[in-house]
Amino acid sequence: MNPRRAARGAFALGFACSGFLDGILLHQILQWHHLLSGLTSSAFNDLRYHVLADGLFHALMYIIGAVGVYWLYRSHRAGPIALPPKGVLRAWLLGFGTWHVADGVLSHWLLGLHRIKMDADVPLAWDLAWFIGLGLVPIWIGWRMGKPSPPPSGGTCGPIRTGVVWLLAGPALLAGALNAFPLRPPSGDAMTVVLRPGAQPGALFAALGADDRVVWQDIKGGVWVIKPGPTFTASRYYAQGALWVSNTSIGGGCMQWVTWPA
Repeated sequence: MNPRRAARGAFALGFACSGFLDGILLHQILQWHHLLSGLTSSAFNDLRYHVLADGLFHALMYIIGAVGVYWLYRSHRAGPIALPPKGVLRAWLLGFGTWHVADGVLSHWLLGLHRIKMDADVPLAWDLAWFIGLGLVPIWIGWRMGKPSPPPSGGTCGPIRTGVVWLLAGPALLAGALNAFPLRPPSGDAMTVVLRPGAQPGALFAALGADDRVVWQDIKGGVWVIKPGPTFTASRYYAQGALWVSNTSIGGGCMQWVTWPA
């Protein structure tokens, strides 16, 4: 087995998990920013552009994570000499931290695509907290772990090696599943439904449950705010042409891109 392949796989998984953490926690749950929230031209006032950009971002993380799983799988099948669990964890931490460092330097400061918390009084403070806490600290821990050494000649990592692979691959797979199939929100929380381009607004009414209530819609009928009832399920709305269904009860999120009626 080539230990470098296992290290590359763990690095890619760490990188993907870091991206999923940002996308699921900051884009969807806390709704502090979208990928392109910092772009202020009129074209980006349409929420659908932000949903599309976030979707493409997650698709890229899926690809990187899948490549990482493939490399780890190939390393597992290639032979008995494996990268020790410490080496796999080290590479994962380096990948995790590298994503946040790259995101901070490129997306936050050079390109200005977004900040960690767009509506913060001091956005730089939030940027630095994420940059240091989730970027530099994991890299420092990984670096301190030192270069991994292979097991003794003829030895294997056996179940430990397999367990570490699944321990690192599991969060990436779980994060992807949560992104594709978000948990149903508690009854009563406001939900935003964004229709796909070309979808007929009338189809949304076919998805309304008996207790769901429309409380607002934009002029074009592309964005709706719904008060869900106890029987609400997002799958009904996706089946009728929804591009995105999200809980919007936390402020400072994507609704800043929609002009609300006075």
